[in-house]
Amino acid sequence: FRFAVRTLRRKPLFTLLVVVTLALGIGANTTIFSLLHQTLLRPLPYAEAERLVFVWNTYPLMGLAQAGVSIPDYLDRRDQASAIVDATLFTGRSLSLAEDGRPEQLRALVVTPSFFSTLGRQPALGRGFDEKDAGGERVAVLTHTLWTTRFGADAGLVGRSIQLDGEAYDVVGVLPADFELPSRDIALLLPFVFTPEQMSDGERGREFSSMIARLAPDATPATLDAQMATIADRVLDRIPARRAFAESSEFGG
Repeated sequence: FRFAVRTLRRKPLFTLLVVVTLALGIGANTTIFSLLHQTLLRPLPYAEAERLVFVWNTYPLMGLAQAGVSIPDYLDRRDQASAIVDATLFTGRSLSLAEDGRPEQLRALVVTPSFFSTLGRQPALGRGFDEKDAGGERVAVLTHTLWTTRFGADAGLVGRSIQLDGEAYDVVGVLPADFELPSRDIALLLPFVFTPEQMSDGERGREFSSMIARLAPDATPATLDAQMATIADRVLDRIPARRAFAESSEFGG
């Protein structure tokens, strides 16, 4: 060890080069591992996350491997696929928050009440949405970031109202800090309200939403794929006018 130290002292430029090289190498490897852990290795912060799957519409012959899901498609699959024990539909929305005279444009995620049960997580404060909220109640669940940065982590905010697009929305919950959403810029959640028209066959093809399902304990993605195909065939048998387009695009779910 003393010999090594004397050698390094006699060659300060070489020593500096070695130290810098080691620092850059260790730093680069640490950064790469952190990114890999964040995106590939770290488990999602949901209960039994390995049972969660995205459900897409697909149109291979149109070059669409992953399209959105319409509301009637979601209802068919949620209700008819035995491989699914829970499912949620969600879509994005922009709105304005007006508090303390400071208007701010925010990104919201509009979700079905089953969003929380499907993911296996609940708000850290307050509650999630229920079926009554899906009937048109003006309620909101805030992300932890919005709650801390705009409202000073005020626990008393739950139960009070905030102004969104000029309307009063009751804050019913706040998400945990580690609750992951499809996009980092989402600031709050709102309930997804389906109108009778949106649930009708006339809405098939309006695929502006995304669907996540929780598989049954004994189900696999392949099992769900087979059931999706059966459900799609049932729809085409009932609405034969859609069959030509479905075959020309190789529609699937």
